Amino acid sequence: LRLKAIETNLVDEIWTDRPAAPSGRLILHPKRYAGQSAAAKLERVREKMDEERADAHVLTRLDDIAWLFNVRGSDVDYNPVVIACAIVTVKEAFLFVDGRKVPAAAQAGLAKTAEIRAYGDFGNRLLALGRQGRRVWLDDASASRWLADALRGAKLILKPGPVPLFKAQKNAAEIEGSRRAHLRDGAAMVEFLSWLEKS
Repeated sequence: LRLKAIETNLVDEIWTDRPAAPSGRLILHPKRYAGQSAAAKLERVREKMDEERADAHVLTRLDDIAWLFNVRGSDVDYNPVVIACAIVTVKEAFLFVDGRKVPAAAQAGLAKTAEIRAYGDFGNRLLALGRQGRRVWLDDASASRWLADALRGAKLILKPGPVPLFKAQKNAAEIEGSRRAHLRDGAAMVEFLSWLEKS
C-alpha cells in the first residue's frame, strides 16, 4: 500500500449535492463565564512558545480555538464551536474564519487580540511561514498531512500543544459554570423522567 498526497479532495469531486457550509454566527464568550480574557490566554500560549523557541503556533482543533479566543458558534451540532483555524505568533494572532459569520460587535471585541482573516487565506499564510523557514509548532495529535505539506520549508516542532492542558485546568468561573450547567441538566432529566413515567 502506498499513500499519494493529492491536492484535490476526491469526495468533493463526486459529492455534487453537498450542502452549503454552516453559517452560524460567531459570538463572544464573556469573560465572566470564561474567567480569563483572550489576551491573557494568548500570553500564556506565547510563554510556552518562547520555551520551545517557536515563531508560530498553528491551531486547527475547533474547541482549542473557541477556548483560546473566547468565541462560540453553532457550526457543529451539540458543540458550541465555529469552523475556523488560527495562527499565533510572537506578537500577533490570526483567526481564519468566514467573515460573514462575524457580526460587527464580535469583530470589535476580537480586534483587541486577533486579526480576522478569510478562512480561505489560511493555506497561503502557512505557505508563507514555510518559505520564511520559521519554527512552527504543530500539535502532533491533531496536525494533518496537509498542514505539514503546506509548511514545507519550516522547522516543525511536533509535540502536544499547550491549549488542551490549559483548558483542562478550570478556573473558578469555569467551575461555577459547570456546576450551574449540571443543575440545569439534572432538572431537565428529572422533568423528562417524570413525563416518561406519567406517559
